[in-house]
Amino acid sequence: FIVSAVVGTIFRAISWCMAYVILARGDGKIYLLTESTSAIICIILNIVAYNIWGLDGLGYAYAVWYMIYALIIGVIYHYRYKLNLGKGIIRLSMLATLIALICSISYTLWGWIIPAIIGIVILPIAIKRILRKKALRVQH
Repeated sequence: FIVSAVVGTIFRAISWCMAYVILARGDGKIYLLTESTSAIICIILNIVAYNIWGLDGLGYAYAVWYMIYALIIGVIYHYRYKLNLGKGIIRLSMLATLIALICSISYTLWGWIIPAIIGIVILPIAIKRILRKKALRVQH
């Protein structure tokens, strides 16, 4: 389940940030509509995927659910509020999705060796970037 659902977590983070804009704008009806639609999609995907693939299917359903939810929220975010995600966020999300997919597929085929190598390579880069951004904030 976890290996399958990792990709959905990326879309969950993105979609929740956009969904909070709906709340911040006080657009309760649209928020309830999107959340209700999301819940219905979730239930349908969970039932279908569980019946086909079992617990792994729940992970697939989670990933697909949040991809659909992010698309729905993204359309509202763009067309109703005339807002767009920054290019940096989009690039980072695409990179994270690609890495998550590679890790999920390689784990399924060969076990933990490739995800472990990717993690070992990415961790120092991520720490360096975080510390650099933190240092920039302290200077300002």
